[in-house]
Amino acid sequence: MANAPSRYAAALFSIALDANAARGGALKDMAAEVASVLAVINENKEFSDMLIHPRVTAGQKLAAVRAVFGEGMDSNLYGLFSLVFLKGREKFIAEILEAFLERAREYENIAVARIESAAPLTEAQVADLSARLSKKLNKTIETRTSVDPSLIGGVRVSVDGMVIDGTLKNRINDMRLTLLNARNA
Repeated sequence: MANAPSRYAAALFSIALDANAARGGALKDMAAEVASVLAVINENKEFSDMLIHPRVTAGQKLAAVRAVFGEGMDSNLYGLFSLVFLKGREKFIAEILEAFLERAREYENIAVARIESAAPLTEAQVADLSARLSKKLNKTIETRTSVDPSLIGGVRVSVDGMVIDGTLKNRINDMRLTLLNARNA
């Protein structure tokens, strides 16, 4: 049996697919709105804390959602918030939205590549990596970049359950293991 966030995400996705069949582009519109809402929730601790606070009523939470996202918020997305708050599942709201986005990406044949590098990459380098991954995976690639100086040099890419580690830190670790194995042999 699927977990609660997955069930809620599946329901919203089904509604978005139905809307997409009636009006092309509805799924992309919903995914964009969900991504925007999720970004606000993830970036605003006070707002996200209020959404899960047990002493704040469902009505107050819905009023806050309406105040923050406005009357233009998709009615189905607003309905999801309403249902989640009324059922007392607000602690799962970010997970539900993430699961919806994952379903939408899978449907649209999009993969998210997390690219870590020791130093910031140029836009051209990111575009080149994205193009190579897109060709290899036969998917559209969305990139998320981050800088981790502990990698020393090179890049590590995580996409579709694969990790491609071309970092100097990884190479040094591999050499260390090789030397330890040779010493113990």
